[in-house]
Amino acid sequence: MHTSTSKKWSIAKWIIGFIVLIILFILIQTIGGNPYFKWYFNSLYSLPSATIQHTMLPDGTFEVHEIINYKMRKPFRGLYREIPPSRYVEIDNIQLWTEGIETQSVEFLRKQSNGFEARVWLVPVGSYERLDPKQSPLIRLHVTYRARGIFENGPQIAQIFRQFWGHWDAPVGKITGIFDFPDSVHINTIYQHPSVKMVQSGNRFTFITSHFPPESFAEVRFLADPISDLPFAAENPTLNLEEIKQIESVYNETIRSAWLPWLVLLIIFVFLFFLIFWFMGKEPTITYQGIYERELPSNDPPDFVNAMVKNLSGKVDKDGIAAAMMNLYHKDYIDFKEIQNGQGILIKKNEPGSDLSHSE
Repeated sequence: MHTSTSKKWSIAKWIIGFIVLIILFILIQTIGGNPYFKWYFNSLYSLPSATIQHTMLPDGTFEVHEIINYKMRKPFRGLYREIPPSRYVEIDNIQLWTEGIETQSVEFLRKQSNGFEARVWLVPVGSYERLDPKQSPLIRLHVTYRARGIFENGPQIAQIFRQFWGHWDAPVGKITGIFDFPDSVHINTIYQHPSVKMVQSGNRFTFITSHFPPESFAEVRFLADPISDLPFAAENPTLNLEEIKQIESVYNETIRSAWLPWLVLLIIFVFLFFLIFWFMGKEPTITYQGIYERELPSNDPPDFVNAMVKNLSGKVDKDGIAAAMMNLYHKDYIDFKEIQNGQGILIKKNEPGSDLSHSE
């Protein structure tokens, strides 16, 4: 009985400790602004996959085609896409359309030579109607535009520095970034942020990453030989290899140091788990004979205890008298002796000692 109760209490303490750790983990992640938590509770969609393709033309312009697959999680009216400004880059010929649901209208909130913000309406413009994600869960958004100034010519080197995915509020199941260059472009060095799987086929470079977290970016820097006769390349007279190497070194150091807070958090979490186990999950050692070391519950003589427990009254029955006699026998005051007509009692001590109660 004691062992069973102890095991149940030990299991209960483990469960309590586990719940405490879960609550503590959630609080730490919430306070720390974990992007997965913010996405789970706030975002309208998830992103199963995305493909971003850059194709360089002989004149130095790039044709960009984005294919972004949405899986809607909450009622919605449309999609939103923004291309932020980028150094030297100018864009035009912007087009947006959808598959899965017909595009009703494209509303540009900002449309400039270096970027845009657009709403893709899937219901009539300004309507309060919302589409049910259960009926239309998957939508494919296409974004195309032409960009100039991506290829930067320096005095001794050239670079194509492009962020092909950046700071979305939802995780992505798979991102594919494709860069196609003409044969006249000779790529010498590639820097990735972060480092992902790369497949090269001729002058086509494909970057593939899976389970990409929210609020993160993916970018690549190509170093190439300068090309002087590109009408739509940008001239960057400050571009040099030493500065690029320094920048890349700082980036690598930043990535390494970014693991430190998570390592400290892991150590704290393990330490708290150990403390909970030590104070709540560890069962104290109790020897089996400990139960016999307890004090007697009463100083009353056996006849009184017997009468109270067995009969719940003050009357002493034959069992009570027998118990008192056995107590006297064990204390060597009497002995049992066989006589002519049966059993007799031999009194060995005539005077009571201090070890006898008043009734005895």
